[in-house]
Amino acid sequence: VVGQIALSLLLVAGAGLFARSLYNLRAIDPGFVADRLLQLRVDAALNSYAGPQALVLASRLRQELTSITRVTAVSVATVPAMMNGFGFQTVRVQGYDPAAGEDMNSMINSVGPGYVATLGVPLLQGRDFTDSDIDGGQRVAIINEAMANRFWKGENPIGRRFGRQSETGSEIEVVGVVRDSRFANLRDDVRMGYYIPLAQSGSLNGFTFYVRHRATDAAIAPAVRQAVTRVDPRLPVYHFRTMENQIAESMYIERLVSSLSALFGLLALGLAAVGLYGVMSHAVAQRRREIGIRIALGAERMSVLWNVLRQVLMLAVAGVVLGLPAALGAGQLIESLLFGLAPLDP
Repeated sequence: VVGQIALSLLLVAGAGLFARSLYNLRAIDPGFVADRLLQLRVDAALNSYAGPQALVLASRLRQELTSITRVTAVSVATVPAMMNGFGFQTVRVQGYDPAAGEDMNSMINSVGPGYVATLGVPLLQGRDFTDSDIDGGQRVAIINEAMANRFWKGENPIGRRFGRQSETGSEIEVVGVVRDSRFANLRDDVRMGYYIPLAQSGSLNGFTFYVRHRATDAAIAPAVRQAVTRVDPRLPVYHFRTMENQIAESMYIERLVSSLSALFGLLALGLAAVGLYGVMSHAVAQRRREIGIRIALGAERMSVLWNVLRQVLMLAVAGVVLGLPAALGAGQLIESLLFGLAPLDP
C-alpha cells in the first residue's frame, strides 16, 4: 500500500507540473494579436502556379479578400506562424566582425504588404512593407528587436544594410524594426530574424494568408472561401482556422501529455485508495473481537475509530514521505525532457 501511494504521488506530481507548464505556455504573449484573425493556406504549386504567376495569384487573392465586408486588413507570408516552421539564412552585416564560431543564422520569412499591421505586431521604428516594394527595386527588410540589438545596439538601425552569406553585393536595407515575437511556437526562445517583401523572395510555392476582420469567425469564414473560389475554383485551401485555434494546436503535445498524466495519476490514486481500503478492512476484520470487547468495557466509539484511522494515516504519511521527493524530482525531469523547458514562473 505504501508503495502504491508513493507511485501514485509520482504520477500526480508529474501531472501537476505538466498542467502548470501548459497553463504558463498559454499565458505567453506570442508577439501578435490572435483575436479576430483568420489563417488559410494556399498551395500555388498544386495548380501549376510558379514564379511570377504565383506572385500574381497572391496579389489577386489579397485583393479579393480585402474586398470582403468587415475585413480590415489582409496580408500573406510564405512561412506560417505557430506551425513549427521557419527558415534560416546566414547573414553578414556591414561593420560587424563575427567572432570565431559565432552563430550568424537568422530566421527569415517572406511576407506581403501590410503584414506587420495585419498581424498586429508592434512596429517600433520605420515602416511596414507596401506595394512599392517590388522585384528589381531596392531590397529591403524589417528586422526584429533581437537582430537590431545584436548588430546596432544603441543606434538607429533604419537605413543600415546587411546581406546573406551566400550572396555577394545587392545589400538589404533595413526599413523597419518590430517587437520580438515567438514565431514557430510558444516554447522556443526569441531569435533574431527579419522579413523580406514577397515580391523580392524569388521562388514561391505556397502562401499563408491572414485576414483581420471585425465580424465573428463563423460569419466571415464562408465569405473568405467564396473569395478564393472567385479567383480560382480549383485552388485547394487548407489549414483554414483562427489564429487562436492555431496557437492551441501548436500546444497539442503539451495538452496530450498533460491529459494523459492526469488520467494515469487519478487512476493510480484510485488503485491506491482501493488497496488502502482492502488492507484496513482486513485489519479491522481481524480485530473485530478486540474492538467489541473495548466497546463493551466502555471505550468511546470515537476513540476506537481514531485507533483505526491512525493506522490509515501512518500508511498514507509513509507513502507521502517516500514518494513526494522522488515525484517532484522525476516530474521536473520528465517535464524538461518532453517540453524542453523548466516550469515557467507565472
